[in-house]
Amino acid sequence: MGEDNINQEKSLSHLSTRVRHGTGDRCPVVFSELQCNTNLNLPPANWLSGINKRYGIKFNTGSPDEFSSFNIASAFMECIGEVDVVADAESIKKLLKIPFSKASISMLVHRIGKTLLIDEFDVYKHLIQTEESDWKWLSKFFQKLVEKYQAKHKVVCRTSKSRDVLLEKKLEKKFLCHTIELAESCVPDCIQSRGAIPLPDVGSDKKVQKSFVGDQEEECESEASLTGYSRNIIWNFEDIRMLVGSDMPIFGDGKHPCVSLRLRDMNKPISILTGMDYWLDNLMCNVPEVVMCCHLGGLVKQYELHKTEDLPNLKGSEFSPSIVRDVAKNILSFLKSKATKAGHTYWLFRGKDDDIVKLYDLTSICTEVVEDPSLNPVTVPLGILLYKVAVNIYRSSPYDGHQGAIRTLLTSSLPLLNEKTHLDYIITALYILNDLYVPSDLNPASPNLCRDEDENSSEDVIEEDIDEEDDDDDDEFSVSIESLCFPASVPYKEKRFKGITEPLELRCIQGLSYGVQALRQLLTKSDFNIPEDSEPSREHEPEMARPFHPIPMPYEPLFKNNEKKQRKETMELQLRGKLRPPVKTEEELSHEDKLKCAFLYKFILSYLTLAEAKFNQRELGCSLHNINMAARVWELLESYRNWEKEANECLLKLKTYALAVAGDIIYVVMRNWKSDSSKERDAYNNAWENVDNEILDLLDKIMKNRSSVDKEATEEIFFPSTLGNALEKSKYCYSRALYFGKQLQNFSVVKRRKHRKPTEEDVENSKKTDYDIPGLLRRLGNIHNDLGVYYMDLVTSVSEDNGMEIQEYLVKSKECLKKGFDYFEEIRDSCNMALLKSNSARLYRLRSHLEKRNIEKEMSPKEQSYISSAIEAYKKALEFLGKRDYNPGIWDAVQWDLSTTSFNAACVLQENPPLSVKSAGDIEREVASLFLSCLKYSQVEDSCSRLPLYQYRIATIHFRLAAQYHSSLKRVDVSSSAATKMKQLAEKHYRQAADSFLDMDFLAKYLAVQLERCDLILCGADEDHRLKQARAAISCYFSCHSVLHKMSQMYFVALGSGESSEDQDKDEADVVLRSFLKNLLKTLLQTIQLHLQQSKKTKKVSEVDVTRLKEVYQVLLKVDQKPPFLEFLQSFDLAFQKAFELMSSTNII
Repeated sequence: MGEDNINQEKSLSHLSTRVRHGTGDRCPVVFSELQCNTNLNLPPANWLSGINKRYGIKFNTGSPDEFSSFNIASAFMECIGEVDVVADAESIKKLLKIPFSKASISMLVHRIGKTLLIDEFDVYKHLIQTEESDWKWLSKFFQKLVEKYQAKHKVVCRTSKSRDVLLEKKLEKKFLCHTIELAESCVPDCIQSRGAIPLPDVGSDKKVQKSFVGDQEEECESEASLTGYSRNIIWNFEDIRMLVGSDMPIFGDGKHPCVSLRLRDMNKPISILTGMDYWLDNLMCNVPEVVMCCHLGGLVKQYELHKTEDLPNLKGSEFSPSIVRDVAKNILSFLKSKATKAGHTYWLFRGKDDDIVKLYDLTSICTEVVEDPSLNPVTVPLGILLYKVAVNIYRSSPYDGHQGAIRTLLTSSLPLLNEKTHLDYIITALYILNDLYVPSDLNPASPNLCRDEDENSSEDVIEEDIDEEDDDDDDEFSVSIESLCFPASVPYKEKRFKGITEPLELRCIQGLSYGVQALRQLLTKSDFNIPEDSEPSREHEPEMARPFHPIPMPYEPLFKNNEKKQRKETMELQLRGKLRPPVKTEEELSHEDKLKCAFLYKFILSYLTLAEAKFNQRELGCSLHNINMAARVWELLESYRNWEKEANECLLKLKTYALAVAGDIIYVVMRNWKSDSSKERDAYNNAWENVDNEILDLLDKIMKNRSSVDKEATEEIFFPSTLGNALEKSKYCYSRALYFGKQLQNFSVVKRRKHRKPTEEDVENSKKTDYDIPGLLRRLGNIHNDLGVYYMDLVTSVSEDNGMEIQEYLVKSKECLKKGFDYFEEIRDSCNMALLKSNSARLYRLRSHLEKRNIEKEMSPKEQSYISSAIEAYKKALEFLGKRDYNPGIWDAVQWDLSTTSFNAACVLQENPPLSVKSAGDIEREVASLFLSCLKYSQVEDSCSRLPLYQYRIATIHFRLAAQYHSSLKRVDVSSSAATKMKQLAEKHYRQAADSFLDMDFLAKYLAVQLERCDLILCGADEDHRLKQARAAISCYFSCHSVLHKMSQMYFVALGSGESSEDQDKDEADVVLRSFLKNLLKTLLQTIQLHLQQSKKTKKVSEVDVTRLKEVYQVLLKVDQKPPFLEFLQSFDLAFQKAFELMSSTNII
């Protein structure tokens, strides 16, 4: 071998690093050389004296404990997933020596995540030597294998027990005892008490276990008691990381602090296998040197010291460490690529002198094991180990990014566990699976579930089916031994665990399914009373005494925890009358009940998360169904009064949220009742899943033992049958949500007061909660407002004969509006306060209308009182709104209603004055006040959408006010100042009304105003001024000539274009025009008569004026008033225009 190759071989040893000493490691035994010719055949004085326990030395018998990898993995669960292999040192050495040996190989392989557990499997011992064996299920397959090889000795791997082998092992054991005896005689007592020089330690990876779910393991005095090995090592062999159990004795002295000691027969050369043994043992235990004691026939001759890196180059036992490295990588790649299924048992087998190594999936081959896992003695320990590793990962905080690993491990362990003897493990595993899908800290309102799509940590490896590149036969795999010796001849790419990537709804349903399985298992358990700080009992682990642990005796003191002293003090206080007899309280919940509560809580969480998802998808019926299921569960959960306070607070939050969402669902359905109610009702009734029925069955079983289950929520949270029922259900949900929300608010305040006085900041923080008290108050205000409007609508639909029913609805409407206003007032919501006041005003108007129906003529004081209350409510609403700029839409609506109410009230009071209770003057003043108030609230901006309506209303108000002053003028003395003022006011309002109607092209209204205005001119004239007023009236009549002509053109243009005017407008115009002609003729005749009378007295009358008046009278008198409206309008227009031309030559106009 060249120098470069030697350097390469030496450098390989540095790639192997021992990075951990277990807590069971002892200090090396002091090494002392035996004298020459010491007879090793003679037993030393310390022979069979238990010296191995004293120095931590376990003499390897060559037959390791069965399934030792399980014990090692159980002791170091934090390493599972981090290391590639867990095995004892002998198994590792056999694997790495496969190309150098022709011996058969028989090992069982199990996979837990990334880690492979490898154990020796003695075929002869388990399948041949004993007839009654736990491995009967494997016998059939073994017989087929024997028939295939046609030679039993090639299949059976039997440990050699010849006399020479046994004598050699016995001689080695005596040699170690001789060395220890010499060391004890040479080392002073002080050194013995302190121990020898400790081994150098590179570091320790052991993590602190955290108790999360399940019970903590009891600490043992040493790892040897758990694993059965003196030391447990994490061995890094290049990039391969292995957790190895080793019993190799380690010695040391001042010059050589750490050496391994070997006995060599000088008559036999050192073989390659022996050299590899020494080299691998030293690499695993990080021992830099080996001391060989050479003997002849048991007589010590000399000692030889060799460096560990020089062992591959010993004469006669040369081998290449690079080949060992390639074998390690290739065999690991082969096993990892083929042994992929967690929970399966694989058999790694090589027949004697075979050139291939085979791997059999025994779980898949032997179908009877699949049907009855108890047939395989490895099943239960493997299931428990899978469970413990998953729990260990779950206990780590946080475990995000490892959810796929935990799920795979637990789902693989569940089929392997026995429901009768390992029910505790099964329930805990199902709880963890449930928590993976629906975490306990999940917020249903905004579920932010951690999805394991990016599980890229090195600890997590996917548990998938075998790759497509693998052999077609999924049960048998093979690799040639020759290929193991070449670099990267067996490719393998590490994979990741498949994370929990299901959609939210599927996660919730799957979580419910796991919870149902766990609760069903819990209910079938007859006696469940295990302390919280202990691990569930295990059938396969007998109860044994432990060193340094006292054996508990069946003794209990009469009074525990100083109870005797407390009882004495209590009796003294009772005798003095200072202490009342103790009140009996409910017993503390059992562990079983606590688990039930935990699963019930998770059911609620799952259903509410489903409800939120369905609500966001607008599937309201399904969402309400899920909330109904949650309510069924929380009613049962509330019957456990002594549940934890923090859990009760969480339940309150969930109930607050659930009831608020239920109220929202019913409220949305109510808003679209006619179109959506039937569809959503069908969805509610058809939303049942299989898991829902299973949960109801479980709830019924639990309820049999619970007497105090309140079913109020279940009876209230269901799909409503009518619109009114929907409103009431929504109100109930919001009210209960607010009740629970305020309880939570009180809890937060009490917590802050516990240790100090609350500050202003504490009070503000108590309001900033995730249960949104202001939002609930706002929803309650809205639903009470809708209820008030609903009852008002019912009043209008009920017959007048049902007076009692009408009064009931009115009272309910008033109460709902009052409560709604109080809710909005509590959160200072001015807009909604204005809305409630506006609806209250509407209610007063409705009551006023109902009062009017019961009275034939006059406006009653009660009716007037309702109107006044309505007006005040509208004004209050405007005050709450403030300026129009803040809420222009709401402002305009309230202002319009206020204007309308004032206008209608004034009109009703004007048309039906209560003269029996008030004087005419008082009534007229009230009417004028109402009209003027209406005018005030009718002044709007040009951008207002109701501007034309306001303009028409303003014109009408002026017309009515003028008519009222005109009417009042007829009842007073015309010479009084009051009459003069009234006439002036009437003239003013007539003029404003006429101008307003003319601007809006309401020509008939304009003519009607002018007609009344002419009558006002003639009203109250004395003898001296009658002619003057008559001439003024005629002038007023003929000022309408253009309006009359415009009206005629408008109607005939509409008739020519095919457009039809409303009959109501035609009728009004017909009446006005005929009255206009009639009054004009009457005024003309009266004026002619006044001129003739004056001419007889003074002879100062213009003859031209009289003549023209007579001609005008004759022209207008010829107009026929009998034809229909359009013919009459045409003839009247022609006559009026001709009369206007005649009057233009006079001094009258």
